[in-house]
Amino acid sequence: MKPVNFCFLPLAGTLLLSASSAIAGDGKAPLAVPPSPGMAEAPGRWHFRVSAGAGYRTIGDVEFTTGSRSGGLKLPFLATALGRRHSTVGSATEYADRQYRDGFVNQDGGTANDGSTWFWGYENEGQLTDEGGGTLQFQGSGDSFTRNSSRSSDRDAGSWQTDGDGGVPVIQLDVEYDFHPRWSAGASFQYSFLGFDGSQSSSGFSAFQQQTSQAVTVMDRYVLDGVQIPDSPYAGSYEGPGPLVYNRPTSRDFGNGGVFDRSGVHFFNRIHESLDVQLHRLAFGPTLTGRLGRVDFSVGSGLSVNIADWSASHTEILYVRKDGGPARTYRRWADRASGTEVLPGIFLQAAARVALTSRISFTGFGSHDWSRTLTEEVGPSRFSVDPGGWTVGGMFGYTF
Repeated sequence: MKPVNFCFLPLAGTLLLSASSAIAGDGKAPLAVPPSPGMAEAPGRWHFRVSAGAGYRTIGDVEFTTGSRSGGLKLPFLATALGRRHSTVGSATEYADRQYRDGFVNQDGGTANDGSTWFWGYENEGQLTDEGGGTLQFQGSGDSFTRNSSRSSDRDAGSWQTDGDGGVPVIQLDVEYDFHPRWSAGASFQYSFLGFDGSQSSSGFSAFQQQTSQAVTVMDRYVLDGVQIPDSPYAGSYEGPGPLVYNRPTSRDFGNGGVFDRSGVHFFNRIHESLDVQLHRLAFGPTLTGRLGRVDFSVGSGLSVNIADWSASHTEILYVRKDGGPARTYRRWADRASGTEVLPGIFLQAAARVALTSRISFTGFGSHDWSRTLTEEVGPSRFSVDPGGWTVGGMFGYTF
């Protein structure tokens, strides 16, 4: 047998004594204390975090400038006063059968030869005057006439705005690298979605047309040249005989007999417009994070892209109403347009994150976007949407 090396025993005893002195009174060795949720990790470690939450987003102006086609349309004249009247007293320069309100002067068999007639009559003595040595007056109706008038108003229909602000869902992915116990650098990617719509009805065009039929009064005078007139009322015959007067009046005066028929037409338009926009926001950029106890503060900036899916409509109807009747459609236009536009921009974001557990955290953030404006046309109208503005919200995150 080999002899036992007793030189090892003192060393073993020393090790056992050291181990026994490290054992607690309950016989268990103490464990290392785990870091608190907000405690900084050792430098050189990567973190991946996915967060989801909600926010409220404000954007710039959403404005729709209304156009119209009615004003450029050439309108026919539709007013028709149908009460046109024709003369009952004939031409003053030709032989004719003349019917007056207070008598008549017709042609007889010899009128064509000498211009005189005994086929005439009158109703009252007031028609006789001493003017020119004796004059017989008659009142009648001449040809009526029409007057046309029109006017229109094509005022600017202006513009209208809709509120594009609203709540948004938010998803964010973060990657960070701890280059110092209290500092990290990384990058973030954020997605949010905002949808809004608006509509407006307006009218900017009107036109009025009017036609009036106006009566004409006639005062005919016949110089008697000494002819003795029977007492009124008197009515001669075609066969005669009787006192002779000239068939053509010596003089004729016209007067305004007033409007006896009127027709009016009213054109007016109605415009309805709508706009629907879906904004998908993507933001990507570097971040810098500093830790203070259980709270991390970070700032980030970079590229933001708003993808705008939009659709718009413009419907215009031109109505006509005649003589106070029901309105009917005279002309109708309908325009629709849609598209997808990519609007680049930049963003700046600040956030504060508090650790709830070693892996779960809550982040409050605020960001501002500067973006290119969406400008499009639909029919004679155009609209613009400015996606720039603020987004504030909160997210719960999980760190891998």
